[in-house]
Amino acid sequence: MAGALIVGLGREGLALARYLSERGTAVTVADGHKAEELGESADALAALGGSLIAGSDHPDLAGFDILYLNPAVPKDAPVVRDAQARGIPISALTDLFFAVCPAPIAGVTGSNGKTTTTTLLGAMAAAAGFTTYVGGNIGRPLLNETARMTVRDWVVLEMSSFQLEWLQASPRVAVVTNLTPNHLDRHHTLDEYAAAKLPIVRYQDADGCAVLNLDDPFASRFTQIAGGRVVYFSLVSAPPDGAALEDDMLVLRHAGRGEPVCGRADLRVPGAHNVANALAAIAAADAMGVPSGAMREAICAFTGVPHRLELVRVLDQVSYYNDSIATSPDRTRAALAALPVPVVLLLGGHDKALPWEALCREAVARCRAVLVLGEAEDLILDHMEAALRAAPPGMLTQDALIRCGDLDRAVSTARQWARAGDAVLLSPGCASYDQFRHFEERGDRFRQLVGGLHGDQ
Repeated sequence: MAGALIVGLGREGLALARYLSERGTAVTVADGHKAEELGESADALAALGGSLIAGSDHPDLAGFDILYLNPAVPKDAPVVRDAQARGIPISALTDLFFAVCPAPIAGVTGSNGKTTTTTLLGAMAAAAGFTTYVGGNIGRPLLNETARMTVRDWVVLEMSSFQLEWLQASPRVAVVTNLTPNHLDRHHTLDEYAAAKLPIVRYQDADGCAVLNLDDPFASRFTQIAGGRVVYFSLVSAPPDGAALEDDMLVLRHAGRGEPVCGRADLRVPGAHNVANALAAIAAADAMGVPSGAMREAICAFTGVPHRLELVRVLDQVSYYNDSIATSPDRTRAALAALPVPVVLLLGGHDKALPWEALCREAVARCRAVLVLGEAEDLILDHMEAALRAAPPGMLTQDALIRCGDLDRAVSTARQWARAGDAVLLSPGCASYDQFRHFEERGDRFRQLVGGLHGDQ
């Protein structure tokens, strides 16, 4: 019997298998991991009646009507080329979700700030009384919840470049937080990375609204192809329509007139990047019909998202922050900028072929110590040493640039180097999967290690 082949199990693959099998489609999942490595996911697939081809992500495609790709599968993978040569349609969970979802969708993408903006936007919609579904790249596939959605609800999706590159639909409200080098191990160039994100606005009609970062040099790319209304958010300018920071107030703007939503001091998460995230959410919420009072309520209640500059503990007057989500050097730079104190910085993991020079220059100026771990140790140490040689004498010294190997040793070493008033910051600038399954596992381990430290509190 013909059916669907899903390449890559994971959360999305399992959600797809459930949705398709419940509607009578024969489902096969191919995954490069062994069955025992897939564990409960393989058991759940079997319970659905699905077949598993373990240990391969390029099975024989004969007999399949359609190929669904997990976001981790690149567009140039052999299985993709094989399907294209055979004329087999290629899709993904996100594309299917857009086709069957009855509720309007607000989508959020960008290099940094996606999860915070998505979470805050969902909270604003909920505060306004909308039945709201928050999911996507944030870790919650929503495909199997579409049956209970209505046209009066709102869906708020975090959308990665991997989820967007096959998409042939755009959300009603599209947010682009920023665009900086990321995932160049997959997309190869910044131009390719930007192109992968363009579908978030490419298919909007006149009813759509694109919310773009006026401070970002790549915003114009999205402006040029957006089919609907375009509004902006900015930390430094006052766009006619959108949201802006004005005299430490977060202001909603319509036709050149401003309405204060809240003060900067009302934000309970640190850093200028989080002010920008809140402005993006304000502009998007306005396009969704959320009143400013509900925006203010959500902002004042928002304490952040786990693994995103999350204060784990204060021990002996040293603050320990978990920013495990920082999988790019630019994201680590934003975390450093948000902490106006000396920092003991934990860096490293799997490098994504991104530039390190700017972060290393800032680390030399700002950090008491830099503790390096993981697969990218040698690469980061080379860049850090070059930055040290080029910089005038500053806080960081050669002996405070330390190879730690793993997170356990890095945390214990950080305890030795940090002084009262300092911050210890896990903001790795790298992906996690050299030593952890995902950034959440890395952040959880950091929490556990910090929680086990002893001191005077």
